[in-house]
Amino acid sequence: MRYTKILALTLFSPMIWADSLPSDVSVTVFTTQNYPIQDSTLAHHIYYLDAVENIEEGQGDIFSTVPEKAAEQAKKWLHSPQGKKFQSDLQQAYIGIIEGWKLGVMKVPAIVFQHSRREPMVVYGSTDINKAILIYKNASE
Repeated sequence: MRYTKILALTLFSPMIWADSLPSDVSVTVFTTQNYPIQDSTLAHHIYYLDAVENIEEGQGDIFSTVPEKAAEQAKKWLHSPQGKKFQSDLQQAYIGIIEGWKLGVMKVPAIVFQHSRREPMVVYGSTDINKAILIYKNASE
């Protein structure tokens, strides 16, 4: 019986913490594919800072090695649905990098709490948003 209570507290306590964040606090996560995020639905934004590299690597060698031919292929490709998707994906990936720079994120994983009336607070090293919320709440008191 005692273990059941401990298990229930362990399973349900994080939800209590997450629900009790003030509405004017946003949660932004900066990570890479190497650090999967737990409870990702609690974040307002998740940025994968290795996305640019992953997108570029996904293209492979699609153009000719002859420069003139490659230039012509690139022009056509950029106007194709695949080229437009590539450009859009790349823009979104760079937004994450820019946001990280603006907030001063120094390493990943980083979970940033932005409050409308305070400086942002960063929890480094945690991939669990619920645990980061607990750290944020304890530090904010």
